[in-house]
Amino acid sequence: MVGYAILAVLISDMLEMTIFWLFWPTSSFMYGVYCSLGALLFGIYLIIETQLILGGKYFSLSVDDYVVAAMILYLDIIKIFL
Repeated sequence: MVGYAILAVLISDMLEMTIFWLFWPTSSFMYGVYCSLGALLFGIYLIIETQLILGGKYFSLSVDDYVVAAMILYLDIIKIFL
């Protein structure tokens, strides 16, 4: 799915920015922008994976996968607040 590929690239870019900022500190404003972009990125992950659970797109989970679906949503919400 194209959405997952784009989000994976954005997450790898955020990781690169984190490594860069370990050696060259930046302002608190940029830290706020970085945190906001991270929350937005994982919010998009939450939307995409909710559509995965509801079905109707390319991939969907079956009724028997309710434990997996609950774990996916739980982890996405935890990632947003971290």
